[in-house]
Amino acid sequence: MSICREQGIKVAVDLIVGLPGESLSSVERALDFMEGCGAATVGVASRIRLYETLPVAGEAARMTEDRLIGAVADNPSRLMPVFYAGIDQSWLESRLARSGLFTLSGAERKVNYQVLE
Repeated sequence: MSICREQGIKVAVDLIVGLPGESLSSVERALDFMEGCGAATVGVASRIRLYETLPVAGEAARMTEDRLIGAVADNPSRLMPVFYAGIDQSWLESRLARSGLFTLSGAERKVNYQVLE
């Protein structure tokens, strides 16, 4: 990041948290690291779209159905969107609010990437 800073380049990072088996302490460590890495902004995604052929889809479905969001019933091909939410959303929102660095991806309906000024 220091080379980017020296050249006047602002860096935006996308971070995915809450994969099956990931602990809150692991997410906390990742967020702490991001706060110190020098990025201009960090978009945090906590819901993973599951596709039929994606290996994590089967693992997520086996772990816990209460973490699945979307068209879960009668949708084996996952043609209709199904998401896995492995991290408690209220905990994550509270943690991200401690720093102006983070944006919760998907929280607002707008484009994924924004121009950094």
